[in-house]
Amino acid sequence: MKRKMLFKNIAVILALILTVSSCEWVDPDINVNPDTPADVPMKLILPAVQANLAYDLGGNDIVRPLNMWMQYFNGFARQSLTQGRYNMTPSDVNNVWSSFYYGTLMDIQKIKEKAEATNSNQFKGVAEILESIALMALTDLFGDIPYSEAFQEGANLNPKLDSQQQIYTTVLGLLDDAITNLSAPKTGEALAGDMIYNNNTQKWINAAYALKARAILVQSKRNSNAYQDVINVLNQGGLTSSADNMVFYFSDPDGAGHPLYQFLKERGDIGMGKTFIDYLNSTVDPRIDFFAKNTPYTGGAIGSEDENISTLGDYLAADDAGVWFITYAEQKFMQAEALLPTDKSAAYQAYLEGIQASLEQVGVANASTWQTAYPFFATNVTLSDPNNLTLEMIINQKWVALCGTMYSYNDYRRTGFPNFLVLPQNAALNAMPRRFPYAQSEIVYNSNVDPVSISERVWWDVE
Repeated sequence: MKRKMLFKNIAVILALILTVSSCEWVDPDINVNPDTPADVPMKLILPAVQANLAYDLGGNDIVRPLNMWMQYFNGFARQSLTQGRYNMTPSDVNNVWSSFYYGTLMDIQKIKEKAEATNSNQFKGVAEILESIALMALTDLFGDIPYSEAFQEGANLNPKLDSQQQIYTTVLGLLDDAITNLSAPKTGEALAGDMIYNNNTQKWINAAYALKARAILVQSKRNSNAYQDVINVLNQGGLTSSADNMVFYFSDPDGAGHPLYQFLKERGDIGMGKTFIDYLNSTVDPRIDFFAKNTPYTGGAIGSEDENISTLGDYLAADDAGVWFITYAEQKFMQAEALLPTDKSAAYQAYLEGIQASLEQVGVANASTWQTAYPFFATNVTLSDPNNLTLEMIINQKWVALCGTMYSYNDYRRTGFPNFLVLPQNAALNAMPRRFPYAQSEIVYNSNVDPVSISERVWWDVE
């Protein structure tokens, strides 16, 4: 009930500050809204930003196509069918681009400006973390993106593209600055309105370290010291348990539930994918009851028009489901990968802890004793000798844990795992896309942005 009341308040806030919704494209020539209140308090802007960022990252335009490409889902009609077959056009990503650039990131700049003007280090630190998440998502999807010349409203309608390498340098700088700001004694206004960690600055610090590890690991093909850097960061801090998971929960008091819930309610042309369901069935994975509905669990072959498949489970698409920004499970799998070359025993322990954390996250009963509670599953994913642990085992279990997010797509591009993903029926390409195209709106209005092939690799995605 508390979540529903909080989300009702967010709906009012969103209407108040007129933040751009990811459900509509806004002409970038419209840079000043005369109806927007001149001075909205940070404690009201913050929850609206968090809701918008969650909608951006967990919504129809990012999670749906990427979860089809990663074969968790299958789209069997209309746009979902064509995108699942690797057809992705610049117009398909107009909503994503405009929502980030003319909504979420613009409002984050407002918080930062107000925080600097009032010397409010807690608000600034949280805004920097949210900004880092948004920038990582954008650059992972689009490669080089506007940043250093962006967010000037009408002053510059043609911001240059900063390189992905520069964006990641910026991201790590933002996270370092956030840790400094949140670790220092409070100055200015105390953090308020936080719908993710309820104004708990220590949890924000923990999340910042975990996000640093993610930002370093994704560059592993460009940085030969990435694994040691990840170990060093996680030795300094990080999420301490699943209770530290960075998640935004939606609710549906007035039709404002989780974006996948809304999509299924309105269109309903996606269901579970055969590759994912077959994998869960083959390992007797108890998480299948949370990822999927309608037994016996079956999935559609990617690119097929088969509608007789299991639907998305409540963990993924209930009205009050969560959007997961960074989790303890992901952190443990990152740690396992980083430790694998030098300490297989420690890597194996982190791997097991990652599986347990994922079971806890989705709501599996007896997760703390999973190896005895689910012996058939344990037999399929555990080892008698930790020295036999492989990167493939780690990434495959991380793939399961990251269902419903965009992040396994990064791991696939980085590692090639899972290596059992198949080419969609009637695929438009002979291999999975390596990126999103630039938005048609940006190509039209920004002279610095040209069309790009979705087969072109981003900077960190080294062949």
